[in-house]
Amino acid sequence: MTRQLPLTPAALGSLAAVFVVAVGGYFGLVWPAARDVSRLQTQLTALSAQAAGAAQAPAPVTDVERASWQAAEQGVRKRFIVPDDQRGLMVDLAQFARSSGMAVLDLQLEGLTPGATTPAATPTSSFAMPVPPTLAPNPGVIRLSVRHQYRALIDFLDRVATGDTYVAVQSLDVRRVENLLQSEIRIVSFRWVPAP
Repeated sequence: MTRQLPLTPAALGSLAAVFVVAVGGYFGLVWPAARDVSRLQTQLTALSAQAAGAAQAPAPVTDVERASWQAAEQGVRKRFIVPDDQRGLMVDLAQFARSSGMAVLDLQLEGLTPGATTPAATPTSSFAMPVPPTLAPNPGVIRLSVRHQYRALIDFLDRVATGDTYVAVQSLDVRRVENLLQSEIRIVSFRWVPAP
């Protein structure tokens, strides 16, 4: 059994009002927004084409930029040392340790092979990250044995990280001795390898 709704003037008026609101809403809200979206898509396509064209033709490097780059590269290269300068680095590390509040117990360059005058090479596989091809670890490992408090170790590691020479802490072994800490710190320095 089906029932039909009575089409009274009030019902027809309500349907007409809903229709007018729906049509007015479409032309008042949806249609202008669709025009804006279409206009913005056209502008975005044009800007993307310009950006792609600009990326294909890079601006030439100026002499000032080239000189700035060379000065920065020289500054970076100065922070790498040759194997013969490792003795001076050992003195710097001892000074860093003492100024951080550590007592230096032992400091030596490990890796000397019997009868050789130069230390053996440090394997690059002993580092957590791969060594870039323009760098090579200097032969031997600087071993620093120190007694300290915890804060002194943090201060020392900060000084080493911001020092004048690029180095890597290869290993750090910390243990408690009486009321202090004792650390064995192995540090590797790097040299710059000129491109062939």
